[in-house]
Amino acid sequence: MSLLDRRISAILLAGLFIIISCAKDSTEVERTPTSTFPLTTDSRWEYRAIWHTIPFNEPSLADTVTIGIYRHIIGSDSLPGIANLTVCDDTVITNQSGQIDTSINRQWLKMEDDKLKMFAYDEILIGNDPDPDIYDFPRNLLDFPLGGGKGWIVYSEISTQESKTVAGIDYIELPFGWQYCDVVRGTVLHSTSGDTLRSTYEWYTDDGLMRIEYDHGVIVITDELGAFLDSVRAYETWDLIGMDIRP
Repeated sequence: MSLLDRRISAILLAGLFIIISCAKDSTEVERTPTSTFPLTTDSRWEYRAIWHTIPFNEPSLADTVTIGIYRHIIGSDSLPGIANLTVCDDTVITNQSGQIDTSINRQWLKMEDDKLKMFAYDEILIGNDPDPDIYDFPRNLLDFPLGGGKGWIVYSEISTQESKTVAGIDYIELPFGWQYCDVVRGTVLHSTSGDTLRSTYEWYTDDGLMRIEYDHGVIVITDELGAFLDSVRAYETWDLIGMDIRP
């Protein structure tokens, strides 16, 4: 090998060493766990959601539907016996076969004891007045800081229970660049059988929810008389495409 060849080889090896040294390894990152959630009025997030359905008997009929999710912190509110709440609206716009449907999922939230709690919920059809379903016990959506394998119960009822666990961190590409996120895994279980009814993975930073993946499990389809037609596997993903966080 000539002197020139040896010099070229040395340069290439040095370049490769630099690339490897700069690679992102989430297991070696020193970072502060996500410790808050923006509830400032007029903060907004926009997501592109995709709903996937795969019939078991007719997999050729697998379908995807694109949905727009517009999350908006409306402002402060109160409910009977519950003061100092923050209203968050998820405006859901679905375009399926040229048919556009719009609804609002309204949440009444509060940061309390380092937890993001949801005290009431309502799915509002456009043109209708809100009629919130006030929970007997609030849902513990998040328990900050999101780190260290922390786990908690979101809610527990006679038939179902939801729990969440901080599964780790992930390095994902977002509209404003690559970012480390805390990943939260959630499961909804049938309290009697122990079957998983739904599972989720959520990616968070201090600026809020960056991504979410739902596995809705198996949905049974019946006719108008209740006879079985098919069962469908359903998945859903939300990806952040824009946000505006107010101070």
